[in-house]
Amino acid sequence: MNDALPIRLVASSTPVLATKNDNLVHGGKATPLHVAASTQPVTPSAMTLSDRAARSEGSSGQREGWIEDRTLLFDASLKAVYDTFPMPIGLIGRDGRYIVVNTAYAAIHELEPAQLIGNRVENFVPGALAQLRQDLAVLDAGLRVADREIAWKERVFHELIQPVKNSDGQVLALTSTLVDITSRKQAERVLEKNHRRWQFHASHDHLTGLPNRRHIDEAIDQQLRRSVQDATPLSVLMIDVDMFKDYNDHVGHLQGDQCLRAIAKQLRQVMRRSSDVMGRYGGEEFMAVLPGTGAAHGLRIALNALQEVRNLQLKHPTSPYGCVTLSIGVATFDDFTRKASVAQQRSELLGQADRALYTAKAQGRNTVCAHPSTHRP
Repeated sequence: MNDALPIRLVASSTPVLATKNDNLVHGGKATPLHVAASTQPVTPSAMTLSDRAARSEGSSGQREGWIEDRTLLFDASLKAVYDTFPMPIGLIGRDGRYIVVNTAYAAIHELEPAQLIGNRVENFVPGALAQLRQDLAVLDAGLRVADREIAWKERVFHELIQPVKNSDGQVLALTSTLVDITSRKQAERVLEKNHRRWQFHASHDHLTGLPNRRHIDEAIDQQLRRSVQDATPLSVLMIDVDMFKDYNDHVGHLQGDQCLRAIAKQLRQVMRRSSDVMGRYGGEEFMAVLPGTGAAHGLRIALNALQEVRNLQLKHPTSPYGCVTLSIGVATFDDFTRKASVAQQRSELLGQADRALYTAKAQGRNTVCAHPSTHRP
């Protein structure tokens, strides 16, 4: 595997050989194909350097540099080495033409290697020329091209780019090695989808789709910190469906579930800002977290919620109002100077909302009570 593989270069005074070292592929990772000077004779099938040099030099003997579209020539032995690679691999010149590709690489394009060799990459992969120029600029600067993922015809590949250099360290071409990771990416997408679904179920109520109590408590803690930091008020609404047990007993639990879903949908529409959190706190109790909302604004939102649910006209057999109604307690945090832990602040805020809700129920339900004052619509 250490045999020299002739690669003819114009920009040199001696034949140059690309030597495949033992570490070219190790552990699924490609390493640079090293190019070293050699005095070994070349095969008749390939143009020698002196022939190329004679054609590229003027009468003055001054070298013009390599001709971009014929930077490297290869023998059949180089292609044979490439074909031993289990993964797709291709050698691309600075002019953007394929110099050599193995069968696995050509198969990605549903072609034979001969149909790619000599043609520009851009003809097969739109945008490839701009990427090639960017990669060459990175390699010319002595840096490493970062591995990347590319999608092609419903398949995903991990691409490794390595430089091919001459003895002076000049980048003559680059190798592109592709590892098919389609199956892995599909599995990752399935796992990510499942992860998002379980995350949603862990933080949302299965019946209404609203955030659950855990999510609400976390939202309150987060907004309390922000409230203290920005000196902006935070209001919460504690909402209870009036006489819901009686409703369930008369219409049945299935109808009761439909009632809760309808109320949840209506309440979610009332809380229109993306920062507002409307959730089910448990049973027939809902909670709204309203950042940047003072007591007066919180009261208006509560009154709006009360009216919107009444507008549903969900018949309640035992309610004095004839339909499903709400009782709402409103509390506002706006004491930014008092030193207290977030847990203590949350406990006090929810305690105030709970007492306001109790007052609303005591006053006949279908009512909003704001701590510490009371308002009956």
